[in-house]
Amino acid sequence: MFNETYNYQDSYVFFDGNVILRNFKTDNNELITFGFMRCGEYRWLADEQETFHIESGQAVFLVDDDEVTVISHSTFVVPKGKEFTVRVLEHLDYRCQYG
Repeated sequence: MFNETYNYQDSYVFFDGNVILRNFKTDNNELITFGFMRCGEYRWLADEQETFHIESGQAVFLVDDDEVTVISHSTFVVPKGKEFTVRVLEHLDYRCQYG
């Protein structure tokens, strides 16, 4: 993954500036989001499967009745079509892949 080239696509700011998403595409046209979330609670909808690779920080992901704590260097997958909440306990830097 580190030998790939990332081509910047766009950026988004959500939740009054507390969440920043920077989207890139790889040479294989795969979308990768580099994200940052400040401490707080954020509700999302996964339009497709989302795989979160946590670079630093700590958060609790709530999907249906499941509650999973993630920390640095862990991974969490949100299934396609699911609403989920991220309760950020320590500022969260992550990478997200789709599909």
